[in-house]
Amino acid sequence: MDTNLNHDNGSVTFILQMDVAGDSDEAREWVAERSVKTVFENNEDGTRRFEWFLTEDSTKAVLIEQFDDSDAAKIRVENLFASPVSAEWQERFTPTAVLVCGSVKSDLVELLEPMNPQYLGFEAGFYR
Repeated sequence: MDTNLNHDNGSVTFILQMDVAGDSDEAREWVAERSVKTVFENNEDGTRRFEWFLTEDSTKAVLIEQFDDSDAAKIRVENLFASPVSAEWQERFTPTAVLVCGSVKSDLVELLEPMNPQYLGFEAGFYR
């Protein structure tokens, strides 16, 4: 039997659904030139995925972030809150749903509390 089948690998995924609050062209530019670049340059070892998606009309956005584990996700959140990018993000986007998928520790739950996330535990699946 494949050991990857229905085995929780401990990863944590954030899915943020948002409305674009400001100018859509400026928001697109900010995503590529400021948000992605800043996170990439942080060199966070446990951050595996950081991807933005926007609707064709740029009125809605989704950000997907994936981490090795709860500790790596906590580092990302701490870095976000300590960065001017946090305020810039809040000027451009209004979260409509924040999903946290995977097992998270209480210290991360406390950090995320202001965002009022919904938590979903791993049920089944596979990774390759």
